[in-house]
Amino acid sequence: MPRVTPSVVVSFLDQAFPSLRGGTSDFYLDFSHAQTVAAALALIDELPAELYALLGTDQYALYTAAVAVVRNTLEGWHSGAHPGHQNQLRALVALHGRHPLIIIKNTLLDCPDEVPRPDTPGLAFVPEPLRSSIRLDISTSYSAHANGVYKAAAVLAGSVIEALLLWRIQQEDQSQLKAAHQQWASSRTQGAAPKKFRDPVTWTLDEYIGVALELEVISDRIASAASLAQHFRNLIHPGKEQRLAETNTRGTATLAVGAMQRVVEHLEARYSRIPSRPPA
Repeated sequence: MPRVTPSVVVSFLDQAFPSLRGGTSDFYLDFSHAQTVAAALALIDELPAELYALLGTDQYALYTAAVAVVRNTLEGWHSGAHPGHQNQLRALVALHGRHPLIIIKNTLLDCPDEVPRPDTPGLAFVPEPLRSSIRLDISTSYSAHANGVYKAAAVLAGSVIEALLLWRIQQEDQSQLKAAHQQWASSRTQGAAPKKFRDPVTWTLDEYIGVALELEVISDRIASAASLAQHFRNLIHPGKEQRLAETNTRGTATLAVGAMQRVVEHLEARYSRIPSRPPA
């Protein structure tokens, strides 16, 4: 089911209440606007609850108060208990002299349209802004799997594993990293000249998994799970699908998302108390 986003609500408010576009609080609404205000509240109520975790304490308190004022005013219009100016929706001293709809609009302008699901791992050990980016991909992978979009779920799961392993590898000493990459490359070339060491940002997921295993960042079991996710992620290529006679299904997506979850759990358990440093 599609979710209402902050930009959708802001767009509706601007269209429904042209006075908001000027950004001033010098206007009021009365009972003739009841249906439009009710529609705005219905949209606001559909905003995902996790969105509010991104707001500061004071901002959230003012926003909550503004929504309460709008709701109470609407209820008064429906009851007819307060005629005339006593029940107009206008700027209030309690709201710092601002109109409640202005507060709601400006707050939502500060909110992103995409926020992670509540069940998304926190990844406290990963620094911002990378943490938010990876958490959003994890959340989207969860949702894609739940909605039957199996190829997207597998692709995002592989992307999350790649991002996490790259981040962790970049925390390693450069000389140790080069030695681990050489060891992995030598084991893959069977006597031929191994790959020349390159900036880790150019590596493939196969390299991240292999070098992370050499560095003991991950275990054999985690490496096997990650390799499985890599295989299903690569089915995004039509040629590979044809050659292997495979496609992403509920089963393959479940395995890929499960592998992603195992990598996340493993890294959280090992590194949640270790401060990270920016890549060299």
